[in-house]
Amino acid sequence: MEEIRVPAQACWMVRKILGTKEMLHILHNEAVGKKSMIRQAYKQMLGGFSKVEWRNLICCNSARPKAIFTQWLQAQNRLLIKDRMLKWKMQVEPVCVMCNQEEETRDHLFYDCIFARMLWRRLLQWINQNSSSNVIVSQQWIIVKTKGKNPQAQALKLIYAEYIYALWKERNTRIFEKHETTMENIARRIACVCCVRANIAARLFLDKCRF
Repeated sequence: MEEIRVPAQACWMVRKILGTKEMLHILHNEAVGKKSMIRQAYKQMLGGFSKVEWRNLICCNSARPKAIFTQWLQAQNRLLIKDRMLKWKMQVEPVCVMCNQEEETRDHLFYDCIFARMLWRRLLQWINQNSSSNVIVSQQWIIVKTKGKNPQAQALKLIYAEYIYALWKERNTRIFEKHETTMENIARRIACVCCVRANIAARLFLDKCRF
């Protein structure tokens, strides 16, 4: 295989196949004495990247796929928040539509906004977590609290993903449809979804909590 030269007149498919000979040679050397050739090929194609600290929030999360995807975008600051759109010279009103007080940024919308704080505090009350006003919700706080596989951590991970999605959806509804939903109704919807989506262990934990 190593001695085969790629003919100039070969079709693109043949050139692609023969062009992988260097990768196959590397994989063969790395896979000597190892069981899974497919695993080594996947790692080689994936490349080397450092693990992000919020990976635990995404992996093994029983939230709805659309909620996990929204959370994934939010963790990377890839949602179309107003401060990002302003940097692109787009004509948007910079004020947060949830509180109508501060400029909309990712941290403000999901962590510092009065509406977001009230919603998160209500969800913490539901699962009997410390919901005092001095609890500052942040991505780092969630990462610490959701470590481990205990039912409470799994439930909190699920609730956080649905909280991010619900808040983002409400924000868009207020902007594009001019319709508002109360904080209590949003919290109840999140609780309903979480009770349905939770795995067995987390569901047993949530069943003991009274909304």
